[in-house]
Amino acid sequence: MISNILDIGIWAVVFYFFIGSIIGVFLRRFPKTMISISVILLFSTYLHVTAINWGPAGGPPH
Repeated sequence: MISNILDIGIWAVVFYFFIGSIIGVFLRRFPKTMISISVILLFSTYLHVTAINWGPAGGPPH
């Protein structure tokens, strides 16, 4: 369980570092596009966290 959380945490840090560098480049060129992309990232992160909370079912309780 703990190793599972660690794996997700490490993956998330690498993922957001990678995405963050791309965002930094886009932010200088297309500020409006970046606002929408950041909103999408926040929304997908929220979905990801709630999916983890839902457990192995991987979706909202039916």
